[in-house]
Amino acid sequence: MFLRMTGLECPGCGAQRMAHALLHGDLRSAWEYNSFLLLMLPLLAFMAWLETRRKRLPKLYAGFYSLPVIVGIAASVVAWFIVRNFII
Repeated sequence: MFLRMTGLECPGCGAQRMAHALLHGDLRSAWEYNSFLLLMLPLLAFMAWLETRRKRLPKLYAGFYSLPVIVGIAASVVAWFIVRNFII
């Protein structure tokens, strides 16, 4: 919908196609659909794991979900949006 309205690809465009290609073992297609999200998968897996351990590891949880980390992740998403639409 974002693509149709603006002509620009959002940072998540191609995520479902990337996941489908990855589940079928097609790493090249997954990279082409959304390379940023593919690179972020280990971080997302760590975040999911940390969410299940937040009571056992409260310091790590609080440190990871601190303002600098959240701002860094948000800045990388914005940077991907710019690179994807205006540079590549």
